[in-house]
Amino acid sequence: MLIPVLTFLGWVALVMRRVPLPLLGLTSLGLLGMYGVLRWKMSEAYTDRLLAQLQLGPGWWGTVYGILGLGIVCLILMIKGRGGRHATEVRMF
Repeated sequence: MLIPVLTFLGWVALVMRRVPLPLLGLTSLGLLGMYGVLRWKMSEAYTDRLLAQLQLGPGWWGTVYGILGLGIVCLILMIKGRGGRHATEVRMF
């Protein structure tokens, strides 16, 4: 249940004009932590899957790497201090 909630918070952080930096920090920390736990569990059970001849499909790997990518994007936005993609406006005149 934590994966959809963290993913939703990450996408909300990317869409909103100004996002509080703690929200970006908690979201990126949660997503990167979830990626670490999933990869750890997958590598722990990898031998058992090989013996049972079970393979993880590309959808599962896409989900795991999507979580990693969204966590990194939220972390970069937090470090830059922009708080979202629409936070700064460029005015010519």
